[in-house]
Amino acid sequence: MLLRRLNVGCGGLYREGFINLDRDARVPADVVADAAMLPFDAAAFDAVEMIHVLEHLGPRDAGDALSEAWRALAPGGELVLETPDAEASFRRFLENPAPAARAGLLSWIFGLDAPGWGHRLLFPEALLRHLLEGAGFVDVRREPQRFHLYQPGLRLAARKALSRGAAVIADTRRAVRAGDLADLRSPRVALDFERSFLDVARTLEDAPGAPAPDRGDRGAPARAAAMAIVAAPEAALAWLRCSLERGGNPAGRGRDLARVAEVAVALDLRGRMAALEDDLLQRGTSAPDGHALLMEGGVGVVLEMLDDPGEACGKVLRERLPEAVLPPRGRTPFCREAMVLDVEALHGAGTKAWCAGDLEDADDCFRKAAHLGVASLFPLWSRAVLAGVRGRTDLADACYRKAAGLADEGLASRLEAERTALQKTREGAGPVPRSRPVAWGEGMFHEPV
Repeated sequence: MLLRRLNVGCGGLYREGFINLDRDARVPADVVADAAMLPFDAAAFDAVEMIHVLEHLGPRDAGDALSEAWRALAPGGELVLETPDAEASFRRFLENPAPAARAGLLSWIFGLDAPGWGHRLLFPEALLRHLLEGAGFVDVRREPQRFHLYQPGLRLAARKALSRGAAVIADTRRAVRAGDLADLRSPRVALDFERSFLDVARTLEDAPGAPAPDRGDRGAPARAAAMAIVAAPEAALAWLRCSLERGGNPAGRGRDLARVAEVAVALDLRGRMAALEDDLLQRGTSAPDGHALLMEGGVGVVLEMLDDPGEACGKVLRERLPEAVLPPRGRTPFCREAMVLDVEALHGAGTKAWCAGDLEDADDCFRKAAHLGVASLFPLWSRAVLAGVRGRTDLADACYRKAAGLADEGLASRLEAERTALQKTREGAGPVPRSRPVAWGEGMFHEPV
């Protein structure tokens, strides 16, 4: 019997005996489609190859592509992939000082500056093995590379093992992508989504690569499922439906959880969480972690809904969480990195207002950014400096102290030095220590310019 073989991301390499697939309609592909959304039935192939594909995809798309390969393979089918060997490539670069050799290696590492040819991420072997095993593959082994022999490559082969949990995760990934159920355009939000949502699903489905569950707390599974619903209601509903279709029962209450997720979607739980975030922007919090505070509140409401998943379920949500009055937040997951991006945007707006001479608006932006209780160091520092410029030394002193409490030892010393210098200014013993905005990451990732 002829093997059914799929060549994913064929590019210009058309291979006889394979169905050749690529998302670029200009190349000689049999099928134009995305590696992360294969247009084939489950178990359609005996072998799938991805030759120099993953490095072009990035972490989220690569995870989806590996799950799609698992889904498309028959039980026992083999996946083979090649990608640049990250460690060996950088090692060769460091060991070879010849400019021409280094230029070639840089192109090998980063790809080419042309649409579809750039590399988004090189996967070290240990990480790639972890991703393969998490997607449901077993017997992962390294083989001699067969393509691009002039540069260091990594070739891994693995076999599909039957796993209900892996099937649910593959179905969920496909449903989230097909329905655009979560806005994962930001790589940072996409990685946080893996941790705050997909790892929960993996654990409750006992899927390969799942974090260890909390065996000591009987309520932990329901709580974990509630966190997934708060983080991404539409995606959580898709996951729960996929699980039920495959005979699963997450947290022992799969159908009740699905009902709660349906109500959460219908009544815009994500928008209601955004309203809570906006309230936090205005009033601030003494809690050390604003995201954890809001998540705790959202989870408590979902668990209360779960206590009565019938008619009263929606009433609980309406009464406990305010209705969204802000512009729709779309389907950005409610996760820490999404809040950090909000803080960065506010800090940037404050810096822009400061540079334009609107110091009142700048202070308002820094104040709101610090109020969220997430990544507050630089908003607090900026507000301290601005307060010093405006002669509000008591406010500057308080902000400097709070910022120093969030900084590492070296940066804390620098903040303390600025605070002390500002005190001397108040006593008439010196000039204002600084009068320019604080750049995000200053003192940690770069020095001021």
